[in-house]
Amino acid sequence: MVDTIIPTLFDKIIYFSLMIKIYSTYENMDAKISTRVRLIFRIIVIYPFSYSKDTPANNHEDADSAERRLRVKIKSEQTSGARKNMKCFSMFHKKLNKCFYRLGIATANYPGYFIITPFLICILGLTGFQRSIFITDPEVLYYPDGGPALTERALVEHFFPLNSSYHFLPHYITRNQGFGRVLIEPKDHGSIFRNYLWKEILNINEVLTNFTITYEGKSYSYKDLCAIWDKKCIPNPVLDLYDKVDKIENGFMKLNYPIMIFPLVLPMFFGGLKIDQNGLYIKSASALSLAYFLKTDTDDDKERALLWERKFVSMTEGKNFKYLHVSSSSAVSYEETTEETPEAVYPYIPVVAVIMVLFTVSNTMMLDWVRSKFYFGFIGLLSAALATGASFGYLMHIGVPNCGINYISPFLIIGIGLDDMFVTLAAWRRTRLQDSVEKRLGQTYADAGLSILITSLTNLVSFLIGTSAPVLSIKIFCLYTATSILVMYLMHMTFFGGCLAVFGFFEKEQRHSICFRKVKAKSEIGENPNLCYSVWCSGGVSAQDPWNEKDNKPHLVMIFFRDYLGKLLTKSYSKFCILMVFMIYLMLSIYGILFISEGYDKPSTVRYDSYLYDYIEMEETLFRHHPYNIQVVITGDLKYANSTVRQEIMNLHNEYEQLPFVAPSPLTLSWMRGWFLRVRRKPELRNITDEREFIRQLRKTYLVGSSNFRAFDVAYNKDYSRIVASRFFIQTKGIKDSNEDTQMMNRLREIAEKSPLNVTVFNPNFILFDQANLVKPAVLQATGIATVSMIIISLILIPNKWCSLYIGFTIVSIEIGVIGFMSLWNVKLSFISLICLVMCIGFSVDFTAHISYSYCNSKAKTSNDKIRETLYALGLPIVQSGLSTICSIIVFVFVPAYVYVYFFKVVFLVVLFAGLHGLFLVPVLLTVAGPDAFQNCKKDEKKLPRMKSRNNSLNNLPELRSTEVKILNEDATMNGRSKSCENNEDNLELKNTVGINLNGCAIPNSKEGIINNGFIV
Repeated sequence: MVDTIIPTLFDKIIYFSLMIKIYSTYENMDAKISTRVRLIFRIIVIYPFSYSKDTPANNHEDADSAERRLRVKIKSEQTSGARKNMKCFSMFHKKLNKCFYRLGIATANYPGYFIITPFLICILGLTGFQRSIFITDPEVLYYPDGGPALTERALVEHFFPLNSSYHFLPHYITRNQGFGRVLIEPKDHGSIFRNYLWKEILNINEVLTNFTITYEGKSYSYKDLCAIWDKKCIPNPVLDLYDKVDKIENGFMKLNYPIMIFPLVLPMFFGGLKIDQNGLYIKSASALSLAYFLKTDTDDDKERALLWERKFVSMTEGKNFKYLHVSSSSAVSYEETTEETPEAVYPYIPVVAVIMVLFTVSNTMMLDWVRSKFYFGFIGLLSAALATGASFGYLMHIGVPNCGINYISPFLIIGIGLDDMFVTLAAWRRTRLQDSVEKRLGQTYADAGLSILITSLTNLVSFLIGTSAPVLSIKIFCLYTATSILVMYLMHMTFFGGCLAVFGFFEKEQRHSICFRKVKAKSEIGENPNLCYSVWCSGGVSAQDPWNEKDNKPHLVMIFFRDYLGKLLTKSYSKFCILMVFMIYLMLSIYGILFISEGYDKPSTVRYDSYLYDYIEMEETLFRHHPYNIQVVITGDLKYANSTVRQEIMNLHNEYEQLPFVAPSPLTLSWMRGWFLRVRRKPELRNITDEREFIRQLRKTYLVGSSNFRAFDVAYNKDYSRIVASRFFIQTKGIKDSNEDTQMMNRLREIAEKSPLNVTVFNPNFILFDQANLVKPAVLQATGIATVSMIIISLILIPNKWCSLYIGFTIVSIEIGVIGFMSLWNVKLSFISLICLVMCIGFSVDFTAHISYSYCNSKAKTSNDKIRETLYALGLPIVQSGLSTICSIIVFVFVPAYVYVYFFKVVFLVVLFAGLHGLFLVPVLLTVAGPDAFQNCKKDEKKLPRMKSRNNSLNNLPELRSTEVKILNEDATMNGRSKSCENNEDNLELKNTVGINLNGCAIPNSKEGIINNGFIV
């Protein structure tokens, strides 16, 4: 008896001394904390001295257990204090959690309203498709706002209106209309100067000029529709070489370079051109270009031209010529093939549907057939489809136009919707199976609702920022996608939540997830279960023994992320390796950015199985030697009789012709050079100082005759006393690709701006080239605005400076990586890729926001433990979300259009880098330099010396009254859960417990293991 009492009293004296020391330490705290500590002190100190007849004589366990409870509570207080310092749980944050909790309870109470109402609203929105306005004009869709080419074209057309019925020349063209063109190449890729090849070329020309079309009951051939110069159709003078091909082939005749007059030979006629070393002769050519121009002055002319252009293409498309490879195009080809490009996706839509159903169903299933969610794969896809259809329909109702690139949007919305679905299901699986459906859904909404709100809001904002892009097609795409994201979020919080509530009730009633028949839990089957029933039917929890370990097993993959990957990331060598890999990633990305290719990407907007793609490829590879003819227009009140003005004009000629990408002066078409030379040679003209007389002599002696093409390059005022505008033409050469196209245009404009004259340069292709000038500013502007916006959103919803910093850092890092690797993967920086980069901004935030929010919301004590808990909660949903996005667009690899292939490449890079950042880099950064990164809980443990006990049994703890347990539970909340534990036996009595959990609630003995927030405790 003495041996028993003395050690007990000795332990209690030590314990009492320790309590006094701890109490005195906390006395200087604020009143609220001090009051709580006094209550804890009273509970923990008084109970070891309370003696009951039912208590065994040996009470070493009382002191040991009391110390354990004290140790857990003090650590919880310390962690809570650290979180208050981090300000992760602001009042706004708490109110949002409460709102989501209440929304979840309301959804569970009235699931029918939350399912039927949004479903009917979406069905109503689908009626908007009958009012669709579809835009196909490439110039309208892809030309950037604020580009100068439209202004330049308007100026040229104002002073030099095109008249294709009387005086038309090919270099007068200002718009891509009214023409057909064929590119001809020998099948053996040899020289074009072979007699038998030219015989077949003449046959092709004969076919193209003699077929007829019918318009309003009349037949028209090319001779009836052709553009006119000097009362004749515009010819293809290169065909006059037919009689001389044998001499050229045998080397008896040389073609002068840069121009040959008799017969007329211009280098622009040939492709694959090679010039001799001295630059005097055309050495060889491997392709030939023939062009046919039509009248387009009246509406009837345009209608007839449209019919002829379509038939023109059909005359050569798919035809197999004996010796030649022929590719054709017309003015309408680009618009029509651009319109046909989205149709390439149609055959793959069923494939995507099957892939997504299989993927989602497989990822919503478990070995537990009650807790599995077999039908949620279909529900998730249905929710995404309804959201996309409704958003499109309502926008069409209000008159927003549609375009082909919007066909990409539904695939994106599927990925975003499934992302939210997986996060929600993961939160549902972390709730206690023993709770009511209302409480579980409330906890699910509180746990996942804010995280989904953050990612949906960031995606929405990123696409809304994309609506400021200077290209109409991007504006339309971003507006439709942003609206779809908004509707998708609303559908998820209503329709999907209602479905989850319904299936939650099925789960509560122990119903099979497929056939909905009631089944037994695995613990109820017995020692010798039926194998088939156990594997394919059993699941759920037993009503008689709800805490049985067999029925409360967590998800194995989630355990992997916590116990294996999470543990690995807490190792110092793993952190070092991840940071080193990140540095290599950044270096490769920067290297790729240095060599990125910019400019318009014309082939990407057409199907590569179309005739136009073949035409563009031939044009880009063979006809780059002399590609563009540039109009240089001089306007303003100039006195051409003034020798100083004439000298400035000639200086402008010389400055342009000295550029490396401008052909020699013989290819420059200029009335001014010839006339000014004549003025210098003739004194009677040189001495004229009166402008009116100067113009009279010009018109009378130099610009005379109806076939004088120079006469149409001068514009006068009404009384012919002033030249209000004049122009000349320069020919470009040796421009290799779209990058050099843009450089050429910018250099020409730069010279025009620096000139003392009022100069404008123009070519119809400048409308495409202007894209490249606006891509970089658009990307930088969108990225900058989006990054700031994302940081502001994260500061509001995740009020922690470290998390906001890492979200901004992740956006910049992923954007750099995507652009760099995009370059290494042969994707140009164009407006097609700009769409993807805008989307990249929103997607790059998703995984980081999930991780950061969960980390800040964690109740774990150390940063390493927080990361493990975070990966447990979100590791699997992040992988599922990334894979679902990839699966939704995987078919784009097989679509015969580079716009979709490019889209897949960029989205794949975005998802890959975002996933790697979310699963590896951000967790490492949060543990190395983030909230609680420097907190050393082991030192805190050492401050509390552990008391020795002779007996380690934990079955003799004294009971606590429910009011005192509620004190311990105060402020012990997670993700919007109740502030106090439920007043049931498991929480109010500590007879069969192992201590107090992070919520301050009693933890049952492991024999009755309970899953709390994903951990078996």
